[in-house]
This record gives sequence, structure tokens and C-alpha cells, in this order.
Amino acid sequence: MSNKIKKDNVEEFLKIMENQKIDNGFVLAFYTNEKISIESYEKFENRFDDDKINHLLELRFYNKSKELKIWRNSIIEEFTFRVLDENDERDSFIEKQFLDIDNKKTTKSNDFTKLTSTGGGLYIIDSSVDCHNGVLNIINYIKYTKEGLAKIADFRILGIEGGGRNVK
Repeated sequence: MSNKIKKDNVEEFLKIMENQKIDNGFVLAFYTNEKISIESYEKFENRFDDDKINHLLELRFYNKSKELKIWRNSIIEEFTFRVLDENDERDSFIEKQFLDIDNKKTTKSNDFTKLTSTGGGLYIIDSSVDCHNGVLNIINYIKYTKEGLAKIADFRILGIEGGGRNVK
């Protein structure tokens, strides 16, 4: 089920996120101004403003058991959102994607780590997330075509593991 959010309404955005009750949740956000951020909900909420919403294309608010996805295809469109949780009974499989980080270009502060991918992408990551040798854990949901061929219909993030440590 998909719902709409007005593209310039920060309060409505945060209210929808709070209503999902995703405990110890993290936010993965993709912006048009060249960056991707991963941060705790608390840090995201404190820094989310009109400038951020104007540049936002996609956001995934998640923990290991539930995800709220909010997205739009272009910055002139309204946002759409959907929720997936561990009770989804579709066929699925878990995938691990290794984070392709150039450790020579990593800088740290007390609150955030700035990572650069080997391809040049910039990631702003909450300092509580261990991304050293990081792995993004994803559950892929499968849909079958009329011919019986399987394809990935949707996915949700389960968390990030760093160096074999706990999932965030």
C-alpha cells in the first residue's frame, strides 16, 4: 500500500516516521546534492529541515524487523511511502552487499564519519555505525511472472554489519 506526503512538509514527514514505532531505528537517506547519509533517527530528526527535504529523493527508516520507505522519482513530485516488516509472507532471500569504501579518504568526528566510495560517492554515517569492512544486509522479496520466472519486486534493509560486529 502506498500513501502520499506533500513534498515541503517536514512536520508531516517526521510524524509518519514516529508513527511507525521503529525502535532503535536508523535512517538511510539519498539526496540530490551528492550525498548519502546513514544515521540514528534521533540525529536525523534533529537535523531534518526544509533544505534536506528539498534535496531528498529516497529515505529508508529501518531496524532489523521493519522498514518505512519514503521516495519520489524527481524533486518536483510528492513523496510516496510504504511499510514492510518481518510478517511479510512473500518468498524472499537475504543478500549481503559489501560497502566499497576507500579507507584513505575516511574522516571521523565525534558524531559522524565521512566515507568516500572507491567510485567517489560521499557517505555521511553516524559514528555509532561500524563500517570498517562493512556489509549491508538486505532482504529481497520475490515476485513471479506469468511464465514462472522470479524477479525482485521490493527489498528492505535489515542493517549494517561492520567488521563482523553487531547489525545497526
